[in-house]
Amino acid sequence: MTEEWPIAAPAEAAADRPVDGALRRGGRRLATVATDFFLDPAERLTEQERALMTAMLHGLVDTIADELRVRLPDDMAKACDVAGAALVAELSHAGLLQSEPLMSVLLRRADGSGVAQATGGQGGRALLQQWAADADGDVAAAAMALILGRTRAKDRFGRPTLGLGDLPQREAERLCHGIAAALARRCSGPAEVALADAAQELLRSHSDDQCLEALEQRLVGALRAAGRLDNELLIVLLEAGAVGLLSQVLAHLGAIRAEDAWDLLLGREESFALLLRLASLPRATAATLIGRAESALGLGDPIAAIERFDAISEVQASAERRRLALPLPFRQAQERLGRDG
Repeated sequence: MTEEWPIAAPAEAAADRPVDGALRRGGRRLATVATDFFLDPAERLTEQERALMTAMLHGLVDTIADELRVRLPDDMAKACDVAGAALVAELSHAGLLQSEPLMSVLLRRADGSGVAQATGGQGGRALLQQWAADADGDVAAAAMALILGRTRAKDRFGRPTLGLGDLPQREAERLCHGIAAALARRCSGPAEVALADAAQELLRSHSDDQCLEALEQRLVGALRAAGRLDNELLIVLLEAGAVGLLSQVLAHLGAIRAEDAWDLLLGREESFALLLRLASLPRATAATLIGRAESALGLGDPIAAIERFDAISEVQASAERRRLALPLPFRQAQERLGRDG
C-alpha cells in the first residue's frame, strides 16, 4: 500500500465547528498538533488504513445499535434512531471509543488487509479451498469454517468488517453498554432499563469462538494433528499473504501466544528475526522466509534480519519465551517502569 500522509479534516466539517478567533485555532489545537507533529512517520496510519479502520468502526457501531433497537418496542426504537456518524462522534467525544483493545482489533484487520493486497490474496484463498476438499475430515471442516468466517467478515464491496464476536468479552461489554447509554439519551421514561436489558440480551449471544483468529487457530490445530505443519507450509503461507495462519503456526512452534506472534511478525526486522528464532526454525528456512518477507511484509533490511537471527542464542530465546509467558498487564507495567528498574 502506498504510504501517504493522512488527509486533513474536510473544509465543510471544519466550517461547522465554532471558531472564536486565533486563540481557538492556535491554543485549543496546540496539544494535538504538538503530538501529531513529532509522530514517527513510519508508525503513522496511511490514508488507506485510516479510511479502512474508520469504515470498520462505523460499521461495528451501526451493527450493534441496530441489534439493540430491534430488541425495543417500535415506538422506543423509533425514538432511538440516530445516524451512525452522529453516534460515533458522540461516543468518541465521551472517550468511549478510545480503547486499546478496540484499536488493536481494527489495526489487525487493516494490517491483514494490507498484506493480502500486497500479495494479491489469491494464494490464501486457493490454499483454503484445497484444504476444504482434504481427505482429512477435521482439516476439511476447519478450512470450510474459516472460508465462511472470512466471507461473513467482508461487506458487499469485499472490505473487511467487524462484528461483536470479533471483540474480547470485556471490550464487547464496554462498547455495547456505551452504545446503549448513548441511545438512551434520546428517549425518555423506561428507555434506560429497556436498553440496558437489550444490551445484556445481546451480550448473552456474544461468542468469540467464531472470530477469524479462533477459526484460524482451529485450522492450525487440525493441520498439526494431521502432521501437516512443516517448514514448507510456512513459506507457502507467507507467499500467499496468509499472515493470520502464519502467525498461528509460528505461535505454536514457539510456544507463545498468537497475539504476540502477530505483533512480532508484523514488526521490524529485529522482531521478525526473534519470532523465527523462538519457533526454532533451521537457518535455511529462516533465511528463505526473511528473503521472501521483503515483498510480502515490507521487511526493510533482510540482511539485518538474518544477522539478528544468527545473533540470538538459545538461552536468549528461552528467556524471551519466559517473558512472553507473563500476563500482558504485568509486561505492560514492566515496560512503563523500565525493565532495569
